[in-house]
Amino acid sequence: MDPGEVEDLFGAFRQASEGHDRTHEGTGIGLAVTKKAADAMEGTVTVETEQGVGSRFSVQLPRAEGVEPQHATRP
Repeated sequence: MDPGEVEDLFGAFRQASEGHDRTHEGTGIGLAVTKKAADAMEGTVTVETEQGVGSRFSVQLPRAEGVEPQHATRP
């Protein structure tokens, strides 16, 4: 994805490739919902992207006071 398109991705129903010939499915709502939820919890959503290589999206949320971290276990 062109790095200049990143900010537009957080709008509802937006995608980097829009049109009938795109190779990926989806409605374009996921990143908008994720960003809104992260903002509501005083978190951040960041994007690292390189055109022709791929993109990485990260969500960081602050830990609530008095809550001990829990480590996920595999089922």
